[in-house]
Amino acid sequence: MTGGGAFVPAAEADFLIINGDIVTMDPARRVLVGGAVAITGDRIQAVGSTSELCARWPGAARVDAAGGVVTPGLVNAHQHITGDPLARSCTPDDLAPGRSIFEWSVPLHANHTGDDDELCAQLTSACWPRPQRVGPSSTTPKGAC
Repeated sequence: MTGGGAFVPAAEADFLIINGDIVTMDPARRVLVGGAVAITGDRIQAVGSTSELCARWPGAARVDAAGGVVTPGLVNAHQHITGDPLARSCTPDDLAPGRSIFEWSVPLHANHTGDDDELCAQLTSACWPRPQRVGPSSTTPKGAC
Protein backbone atom coordinates (compact mmCIF):
# COMPACT_ATOMS: atom_id res chain seq x y z
CA MET A 1 0.00 0.00 0.00
CA THR A 2 1.10 3.52 -0.61
CA GLY A 3 0.31 6.46 1.66
CA GLY A 4 -2.80 7.20 -0.41
CA GLY A 5 -4.15 3.68 0.06
CA ALA A 6 -3.68 2.53 -3.56
CA PHE A 7 -2.58 -1.06 -4.03
CA VAL A 8 0.84 -1.45 -5.64
CA PRO A 9 1.66 -4.98 -6.90
CA ALA A 10 4.93 -6.46 -5.68
CA ALA A 11 7.80 -6.95 -8.09
CA GLU A 12 8.00 -10.61 -7.03
CA ALA A 13 5.37 -13.15 -6.10
CA ASP A 14 6.07 -15.71 -3.36
CA PHE A 15 4.07 -18.37 -5.16
CA LEU A 16 1.50 -18.99 -7.84
CA ILE A 17 -1.54 -21.21 -7.65
CA ILE A 18 -1.83 -22.43 -11.23
CA ASN A 19 -4.17 -24.43 -13.47
CA GLY A 20 -7.18 -24.04 -11.16
CA ASP A 21 -10.67 -22.89 -11.94
CA ILE A 22 -10.51 -19.44 -10.35
CA VAL A 23 -13.81 -18.03 -9.07
CA THR A 24 -13.00 -14.31 -9.21
CA MET A 25 -16.17 -12.86 -7.65
CA ASP A 26 -15.44 -9.72 -9.67
CA PRO A 27 -18.41 -7.66 -10.93
CA ALA A 28 -18.59 -9.81 -14.09
CA ARG A 29 -18.53 -13.03 -11.96
CA ARG A 30 -15.79 -14.50 -14.18
CA VAL A 31 -14.54 -18.04 -13.67
CA LEU A 32 -11.07 -18.46 -15.13
CA VAL A 33 -10.83 -22.11 -16.18
CA GLY A 34 -7.18 -23.15 -15.89
CA GLY A 35 -6.37 -19.81 -14.28
CA ALA A 36 -3.85 -18.70 -11.70
CA VAL A 37 -3.44 -16.56 -8.58
CA ALA A 38 -0.19 -14.78 -7.62
CA ILE A 39 0.44 -14.33 -3.88
CA THR A 40 3.06 -12.35 -1.96
CA GLY A 41 2.98 -12.66 1.82
CA ASP A 42 -0.67 -12.41 2.78
CA ARG A 43 -1.71 -10.46 -0.34
CA ILE A 44 -3.23 -11.54 -3.62
CA GLN A 45 -1.10 -9.82 -6.27
CA ALA A 46 -2.97 -10.82 -9.39
CA VAL A 47 -5.53 -13.19 -10.86
CA GLY A 48 -5.29 -14.22 -14.49
CA SER A 49 -4.40 -16.96 -16.90
CA THR A 50 -1.74 -19.46 -15.87
CA SER A 51 0.43 -18.52 -18.87
CA GLU A 52 0.17 -14.80 -18.10
CA LEU A 53 1.09 -15.10 -14.41
CA CYS A 54 3.86 -17.68 -15.03
CA ALA A 55 5.39 -15.30 -17.60
CA ARG A 56 5.10 -12.35 -15.21
CA TRP A 57 6.62 -14.23 -12.23
CA PRO A 58 8.79 -17.01 -13.77
CA GLY A 59 10.78 -17.63 -10.58
CA ALA A 60 7.82 -17.98 -8.23
CA ALA A 61 7.10 -21.31 -6.54
CA ARG A 62 4.05 -23.04 -7.97
CA VAL A 63 1.14 -24.98 -6.50
CA ASP A 64 -0.74 -26.97 -9.14
CA ALA A 65 -4.48 -26.76 -8.55
CA ALA A 66 -5.43 -28.70 -11.71
CA GLY A 67 -8.88 -30.19 -11.27
CA GLY A 68 -9.66 -27.92 -8.33
CA VAL A 69 -11.60 -24.74 -7.66
CA VAL A 70 -9.76 -21.74 -6.20
CA THR A 71 -11.66 -18.96 -4.44
CA PRO A 72 -9.15 -16.14 -3.74
CA GLY A 73 -9.95 -14.11 -0.66
CA LEU A 74 -12.84 -16.30 0.47
CA VAL A 75 -13.77 -15.81 4.09
CA ASN A 76 -15.93 -18.64 5.37
CA ALA A 77 -18.31 -16.63 7.53
CA HIS A 78 -21.19 -19.06 7.81
CA GLN A 79 -22.98 -19.40 11.12
CA HIS A 80 -24.65 -22.40 12.75
CA ILE A 81 -27.79 -21.17 14.47
CA THR A 82 -28.95 -24.39 16.12
CA GLY A 83 -26.92 -25.76 18.99
CA ASP A 84 -23.69 -23.88 18.58
CA PRO A 85 -24.63 -20.71 20.51
CA LEU A 86 -25.35 -22.83 23.60
CA ALA A 87 -22.15 -24.85 23.32
CA ARG A 88 -19.62 -22.33 22.02
CA SER A 89 -16.17 -22.74 23.55
CA CYS A 90 -17.18 -26.06 25.16
CA THR A 91 -15.73 -28.53 22.64
CA PRO A 92 -12.06 -29.28 23.37
CA ASP A 93 -9.68 -27.90 20.73
CA ASP A 94 -7.27 -30.83 20.81
CA LEU A 95 -9.55 -33.59 19.54
CA ALA A 96 -8.53 -35.80 16.62
CA PRO A 97 -10.32 -35.11 13.31
CA GLY A 98 -13.92 -36.29 13.41
CA ARG A 99 -14.11 -36.66 17.18
CA SER A 100 -15.49 -33.15 17.70
CA ILE A 101 -18.33 -33.99 15.34
CA PHE A 102 -19.20 -37.53 16.40
CA GLU A 103 -18.38 -37.37 20.12
CA TRP A 104 -19.56 -33.82 20.83
CA SER A 105 -21.74 -32.15 18.18
CA VAL A 106 -23.90 -35.10 17.13
CA PRO A 107 -24.81 -36.13 20.71
CA LEU A 108 -25.38 -32.48 21.65
CA HIS A 109 -27.72 -31.86 18.73
CA ALA A 110 -29.53 -35.17 19.34
CA ASN A 111 -30.51 -33.91 22.80
CA HIS A 112 -31.68 -30.44 21.75
CA THR A 113 -35.31 -29.60 22.05
CA GLY A 114 -37.24 -27.21 19.86
CA ASP A 115 -36.92 -24.65 22.64
CA ASP A 116 -33.13 -25.02 22.58
CA ASP A 117 -33.03 -24.42 18.84
CA GLU A 118 -35.30 -21.40 19.14
CA LEU A 119 -33.07 -19.92 21.85
CA CYS A 120 -29.98 -20.58 19.71
CA ALA A 121 -31.53 -18.80 16.74
CA GLN A 122 -32.49 -15.83 18.94
CA LEU A 123 -28.98 -15.61 20.41
CA THR A 124 -27.42 -15.78 16.98
CA SER A 125 -29.65 -13.08 15.50
CA ALA A 126 -29.24 -10.81 18.55
CA CYS A 127 -25.45 -11.11 18.64
CA TRP A 128 -24.50 -11.46 14.98
CA PRO A 129 -22.39 -10.10 13.24
CA ARG A 130 -19.85 -9.14 15.89
CA PRO A 131 -17.89 -12.32 16.65
CA GLN A 132 -14.93 -12.09 18.97
CA ARG A 133 -12.21 -14.73 19.19
CA VAL A 134 -12.01 -16.20 22.67
CA GLY A 135 -10.12 -19.46 22.22
CA PRO A 136 -7.99 -21.40 19.77
CA SER A 137 -10.93 -22.36 17.56
CA SER A 138 -14.05 -20.75 18.95
CA THR A 139 -15.79 -17.41 18.85
CA THR A 140 -18.40 -15.71 20.93
CA PRO A 141 -20.17 -12.42 20.23
CA LYS A 142 -18.99 -9.20 21.84
CA GLY A 143 -20.99 -7.47 24.53
CA ALA A 144 -23.57 -9.20 26.68
CA CYS A 145 -23.88 -12.20 24.38
